[in-house]
Amino acid sequence: MAAIASGAVLWGVFKVSDSEGLPPSSPRRVTSRPGPESEPAIAPGGTEIAYTYTEDGNTDIWVTDVRGGTSLRLTSRPAKDRLPAWFPDGTSLAFASDEGGTTSIWTIPRFGGSPMLLIPNASDPAISPDGKQVSFSRPGPGGYTRIWVAPLSDVGLARVLTGDKDGLWKHACSAWSPDGKTLCYQAQRGLWLVPAGGGVCQPFTRDDQADEDPAWSPDGRHIYFSSFRDGTLAIWRKTPNGGSA
Repeated sequence: MAAIASGAVLWGVFKVSDSEGLPPSSPRRVTSRPGPESEPAIAPGGTEIAYTYTEDGNTDIWVTDVRGGTSLRLTSRPAKDRLPAWFPDGTSLAFASDEGGTTSIWTIPRFGGSPMLLIPNASDPAISPDGKQVSFSRPGPGGYTRIWVAPLSDVGLARVLTGDKDGLWKHACSAWSPDGKTLCYQAQRGLWLVPAGGGVCQPFTRDDQADEDPAWSPDGRHIYFSSFRDGTLAIWRKTPNGGSA
């Protein structure tokens, strides 16, 4: 999954500059562990990256400086801890884990500690820009996932945002707009937009392409996403108010 912040685009464990109008620089490796490293998430200040590292079938959350160096292991348990998402103040992270046999959302302090269960039977956490809400995916009837939003002050008040006909099914990977008013999410057919407060879901990419992993630019002018639309997996960009990808 791509992460976009502070003028940089990260994919896997490499960093590539992405200044508007300039060619990208050569990728520079940020991490150096021997096993698979993926799912980078840039901290709010742009100086650190949370990522997942898999070894011997076990996946954990790690954090490192964007300039490279020693990584700090945040989770260490016999489970697959994945999809790290920073809180806006940078003090904690949310992540999905299959600890106990069911995928749920947990939180952990930035410098480590005991993970705390946040939302059971949920995945794909994303924290709102003001740090007051969390969006996530949760399976419904038939196992088809929907996008939900809950106040962090009381996650028991979670409400579903997407329905049976919004892109058909398999709703996942919601991403908050910088102003916190809109969520972009992936579905069976393309990407969709939905008001964070609830309302009508609108198609963002209107074709039957494998468009996934949406991420807003910091200024809210573009949404980046991965797609096979030209036969090759690549990163694409589109404006929320129209235009072609």
